[in-house]
Amino acid sequence: MIGTNISRAFFSLIVVLLAVACSGHEPRMPKQFVDLSPTIGPDLLEHQFGPMIANSGYMPKPNFEHMVEQDANFYSVMSVVTMLNHLGSHADPPSHVFESGISIDQIPLDRFYGEVVFFDFRSRPRNHPLTSADFKSKTIGPDSVVIAYVGFEAPTEPGVLPAYPYLTGEAAHYLASMRIKAFGTDMPGLMSIVNSTRASADDPQVFEEHTALLEKEIVVIEGLANLDKIAGLPRVIFVGFPIKLEKGTGGPLRAVGLVY
Repeated sequence: MIGTNISRAFFSLIVVLLAVACSGHEPRMPKQFVDLSPTIGPDLLEHQFGPMIANSGYMPKPNFEHMVEQDANFYSVMSVVTMLNHLGSHADPPSHVFESGISIDQIPLDRFYGEVVFFDFRSRPRNHPLTSADFKSKTIGPDSVVIAYVGFEAPTEPGVLPAYPYLTGEAAHYLASMRIKAFGTDMPGLMSIVNSTRASADDPQVFEEHTALLEKEIVVIEGLANLDKIAGLPRVIFVGFPIKLEKGTGGPLRAVGLVY
């Protein structure tokens, strides 16, 4: 009887140890990796903002210079890439709008990883202001990555500015109060570009949608792509780490949605 009890106890211990080992800390692989970044190419500026801004000279277009070494038995190529650090999918750090703000290389990496709370604003009119009321339909946790999908498409006609549902300063203050990790979007910029061209540079509300988030060191991620592929999915983890640029005022990143 004693031997039987010892055997049962030993078996129970093995079961417990196996359960602990199997429950453990091994990360579960996602069902799918969704690429949320556009391709960086010479025409990225036009794809992101349209021909009016692309041809205005205000922002430089990406440039690629290829250094090729080749002979009968050898081939090697390296490229010099020159581009604005706020093109494509990119992150805005506090130093983008605050002289003493931390730069892209100083932001903890965990700020670029988190559970997505997804808002689909594709049905809203172009140049429509998004307010705090638009973000109160879902529970936003303190470590959420809020993603606002507006279905942005750059204009193709000359003389037309990009227009899309945009984030208001009031909404940004609300999201900042939720202590989110990051705010991501397919908008080329959080603000209304159409309205910004009419605003005075000394207006305290200019850039408020950025300052409200960045003063709390909440990462702003703009220029995302393929958000239609994660719309409506029950659980998505966002991950996108920026290039570690010394004192960087912005950083291109490869954004990915991990679907579970």
